[in-house]
Amino acid sequence: MDRVEKLAASLTAENIRILPYLPYLLQDLFELGSIPEDIAHLIEKHIPIDTNFHILDLACGKGAVSIHLAQTFGCKVVGIDLMEAFIKEARCRAREYNVQHLIRFEIGDIIDALEHPGNYDVVIFGSVGDALGNPEETLKIISKPLRPGGWLLIDDCYAKEKPFSSCFPKADWLKAFEKNGCLIIEELPVNLSRLITINRFTQTKIAQRAAELSLTYPEDVKLFEGYVESQQRECNDLEGDSLVGITWLLQKNR
Repeated sequence: MDRVEKLAASLTAENIRILPYLPYLLQDLFELGSIPEDIAHLIEKHIPIDTNFHILDLACGKGAVSIHLAQTFGCKVVGIDLMEAFIKEARCRAREYNVQHLIRFEIGDIIDALEHPGNYDVVIFGSVGDALGNPEETLKIISKPLRPGGWLLIDDCYAKEKPFSSCFPKADWLKAFEKNGCLIIEELPVNLSRLITINRFTQTKIAQRAAELSLTYPEDVKLFEGYVESQQRECNDLEGDSLVGITWLLQKNR
């Protein structure tokens, strides 16, 4: 699977032909993955953050997490995403919330962005699935930009038993944490009732936009229907018994 296909998979798109339509399909949604308040809560609870901190938000989408953190803590944030339309909206949102002086949004492949070691205090990797490989490979890659003793926030899900879809068992993650010198500071399970509310709202909006696109591009009706169906399957999986949504806060000890 190449990087474009993995981008599509991270956005629950089974067909890469849907990618040009995603800005339209997702236009009503600002928060595309991680819940900003959850990320801010974990940071405020455990990290002695100040305005000198530098945060890297990988696959930042439309910048909801980056903007919330800049607003809340006054820290510097860099957000990176491969979708040009998302980054353009993120920049507009940053100006809207008057934090454009604190945030730099970049269009780019996060793999390329992580090739060189950096000096970030916090790296956020939210709702990207297995885009960077298995847990061990993922940890190795996203740890590169961290300064010694820095923190990782991983918002993902794990399979309760054997690998399920693109999710790995929790044991695989725990083994990867230990092997990469990452200490678990806290793990925050998803709030199921809140997740269900978010999923219902998201699905309603996406289905409405898909119906609009179907009228404009009747030759691609099956493509739009397939995207709505793949989104619904993901919602069902996350609300069912096979997966557990979770946000991990880790500190890199070596």
